Amino acid sequence: MKNEKKKFMTSREMKKAALHTLKHHYALLVMVCLLAALLHTRYTDAFNRIQNVITGNSEGVISDVQAELASDNEPVSTGMLGNQTATSVLTSMLLEGVERGDELSQQIQAQAIENAKDPSFGRTRGYLSAAINTLSSGALWVKLVSAMMQINHSDTISALIAILGALMVYLFYWAFVQKFYEAVMCRFFLEARTYKRVPYTRFLYFHQIRCWVKATKTLVLTEIRLMLWSLTIIGGPIKYFSYYMVPYIVAENPDIRARDAIRLSREMMKGHKWDLFVKQLSFIGWYILDAFSYGIVNVLFLNPYIAASMTEYYVKLRDEAKAKQIMNAELLNDTWLYEKADDGSLAGVYAVERAELESPQPEEPRRMGFFNFVADWFGVVLKQTPEEEAYERSQATKARLIEAKSVLAKESYPVRLVVAPGRVKDPRAEGIYYMRNYSLTTICFLFLILSFTGWLWEVSLHLIETGKFVNRGVLHGPWLPIYGTGAIIVILFLKKLRSNLPLHFAASIVLCGFVEYFTGWFLEMTHDGQKWWDYSGYFLNIQGRVCAEGLLAFGILGSVIIYLLAPALDTMTRQLPVKAFTIAVAVVMCVFLVDNTYSSKHPNMGEGITDIEPGGAETTNEGEESRTD
Repeated sequence: MKNEKKKFMTSREMKKAALHTLKHHYALLVMVCLLAALLHTRYTDAFNRIQNVITGNSEGVISDVQAELASDNEPVSTGMLGNQTATSVLTSMLLEGVERGDELSQQIQAQAIENAKDPSFGRTRGYLSAAINTLSSGALWVKLVSAMMQINHSDTISALIAILGALMVYLFYWAFVQKFYEAVMCRFFLEARTYKRVPYTRFLYFHQIRCWVKATKTLVLTEIRLMLWSLTIIGGPIKYFSYYMVPYIVAENPDIRARDAIRLSREMMKGHKWDLFVKQLSFIGWYILDAFSYGIVNVLFLNPYIAASMTEYYVKLRDEAKAKQIMNAELLNDTWLYEKADDGSLAGVYAVERAELESPQPEEPRRMGFFNFVADWFGVVLKQTPEEEAYERSQATKARLIEAKSVLAKESYPVRLVVAPGRVKDPRAEGIYYMRNYSLTTICFLFLILSFTGWLWEVSLHLIETGKFVNRGVLHGPWLPIYGTGAIIVILFLKKLRSNLPLHFAASIVLCGFVEYFTGWFLEMTHDGQKWWDYSGYFLNIQGRVCAEGLLAFGILGSVIIYLLAPALDTMTRQLPVKAFTIAVAVVMCVFLVDNTYSSKHPNMGEGITDIEPGGAETTNEGEESRTD
């Protein structure tokens, strides 16, 4: 028995292997853990400490480490109930009435605004601030209960319905986002320890093989069992370690049944529960250091370091289980997660790509001239031609071959060798078709349709908030050009980054933020300090010129537009008669220009469009614009 323990992985060996993985995939794994914290799947304690420092409330930072050690950074089971303040407001409404719940909600919101002492973390203006205030204070449930009271005239029934509705929302999020992401995270770390390259498309791996629901079901049933065991005196801690390997097992074999995954984890952890506890405790020095960094060390190093270490521990247990042939060990069948596939195995499923890579590749014609330069760098052509469509197909093929080359070079995981190959999409459908060029007509169409979408969004928000229909924006027509302009800027100036989604997302934020900030600065400098917009009071703003709300919107919407919306709209419009489509776009564009000319002298103004803010600021709601008389 002593020799058996000696052969098992030591803490030093585990951490050394983890550091090797972290060294080669640092940025990716930090991002994966960061997303886990944002989703409240794991690692939320570090964010709480950082927030305490930012808001000037550093009390209790050291004590948070004790809770973190006790939970190993895992979300407690009661986390599925969601925000505690929102729950307390619902309970107050149920026991004391809606008025008392509303009063409590307002007190919570006022206290949160008062605690946000840094101007950059304002909580008084903007949709993001409103969303944070509404959700964190429970005001959303007060409004919901008040609305239902008008239907059934009963405080108690309305509160009960609201509680059930909130619980359903929280349960869905807890199951299909928080719990499911545990398997996604484990999948990234398992691939990272073996392969040089882990593409960001692994976030969609479980969707690609159509095992998302089954994987979630296994993780949820495991958590329910753990919660039931937690009701006993010592059952919770013991079963916590017994079921610890379930997310890794699901990451390896998403098709496994919940019962088999739980039984397998229990068998793997026999004789190792105390050992795993001791290994987790060996990070205590890092936790103490992190306490003095107020969570920075945790976010930038400790979280991925521990996750990589636990991954190494799982791999060692897996090897032991296979060697001992324990029950259900054969279900740990994704061989290529731990060793690189041989050429023979790859040849069968990547035969087409191998043949294409080995055959002489036709030299891509050099596109000369000004218009081709514009097409290559900005993705705009005068009109769609058969040559342009052939170019797009060649770019899609090129991207597919690059991915296949990485797999054949054994630098990334061969998805087509997955245990359930029938679940994987047809290889010919893996082409990436967002590397396309858009005609001038399509660019104008995208500008108009996205300007209209922005207007519809603003009008809908105002309608929901006030119950009144208001034609938002300084123009008289149904469009807000700030939305269309932002989309076109991203389409034109970031074409070269489309092949890298994370980089494109970050560049969208930087580009749009740069333009917005320095435009505001320039206008203030050249107009005696006069502001055309002011984000003061918005959550996370910089001198009122840019705010997190707008920048995140640019990053998220920019990615959605580039990778989904714009290609889909372009494909759809190509099915229309070219002449009729061009005439229709030209007519609407002329109406838009006439509206701009007229509105420059007679802007759209009125209640809900132009509001007077304290201090004499006159706010014109075109997206986020405001001006001062």
